[in-house]
Amino acid sequence: MDHFATLFVAYQKRGKSEDQDGETNFWESSPRSAYTNKHVTPEIAKLNEQLAPWTGPQALGLQRANCRPDGYSVKVLGVFDTVGSVGMPEELTLHDDKMKTLFGFPDRLLGHHVERAYQALALNEHRADFDCARFEQTEEGRKKGQVLRQCWFTGSHCDIGGGYEEHDLSDITLNWMISNIGDALSFDYPYVISLPRPTAVWGTQAPHNSRTGIFALSKEIQRKLPTVTNDVTYEVIHSSVLEQVHLVPNLQETINNNPNLVVPLLPWEEQVKAHWERKLAHAPQGAALTAERIQENESQAHHHHHVSLFHKAADAVKHLKGGDQETEGPRDAHSQYVKAWMGKVATESSVGRMVEEFLK
Repeated sequence: MDHFATLFVAYQKRGKSEDQDGETNFWESSPRSAYTNKHVTPEIAKLNEQLAPWTGPQALGLQRANCRPDGYSVKVLGVFDTVGSVGMPEELTLHDDKMKTLFGFPDRLLGHHVERAYQALALNEHRADFDCARFEQTEEGRKKGQVLRQCWFTGSHCDIGGGYEEHDLSDITLNWMISNIGDALSFDYPYVISLPRPTAVWGTQAPHNSRTGIFALSKEIQRKLPTVTNDVTYEVIHSSVLEQVHLVPNLQETINNNPNLVVPLLPWEEQVKAHWERKLAHAPQGAALTAERIQENESQAHHHHHVSLFHKAADAVKHLKGGDQETEGPRDAHSQYVKAWMGKVATESSVGRMVEEFLK
């Protein structure tokens, strides 16, 4: 982990250079083929040279990873609606290339060294800059018996990964993930089952509108949803989606044509759902909202008072780039804490090193 920032930045810059070049293939420009590939640009060759100690045939880490060609060096990979292939939105970067490449990675192929991979995907995320990066299984991974599951849930990006005060939807995705990887990690199940604070019947909370604030200016898309489960992306639809009052366009027709797309709950999810219902039954009268009321509230609430960690990070990056000029007016204790914390991250962590690298 001591060299993570160096490796990440080099790989990222190499990927972005290939994207801009438009002709270089990701795999042809692999560091291991850097000296035999005539298409490698000088910039990519320099980056490959930086990566050589970790990617060359004598690299100890690579030797350990390849000591068992038929095995795996990563047991489980679990992600929540990753959008890592697209970078920061133009509404925040203001078309600044350095800022735009701060986050992002161009490769969606799932490495055959990963034994099991799971991803929760957002049905109701419509920002073009936040389109999901679905894993694609390779033939080599398929032959090795690699497991890939990607499941679609109700919600926008932060409904899937968490961040909203009303977190019914992210509680569902969290427990789906736990159900899949519980045999690989040790969970405190009594604590996990105590986390949900239901505001609605299981699965009925309306998705939050992520196109608010500056993101109201973002380009709008409709994510491409699966019509069948194939052997490349292995996409399915979570059964909680069927509890929604309104489904995304054409989804009901797709499910009617292929009901096997909807997967049943796993045993742990069944327990969580039952506990959820018991919590609602003992909640104060009026505390739980019906699905219809939630949808009504959602349509009336044009702007959600939610500031995610992403927004805070974006503000911190802008402060760093602009010399951290203070705006006039009082600052509350929370904002001072966030500013101090982001400053600490920027100056002392690997993330900060990456930020500084891209601001050069």
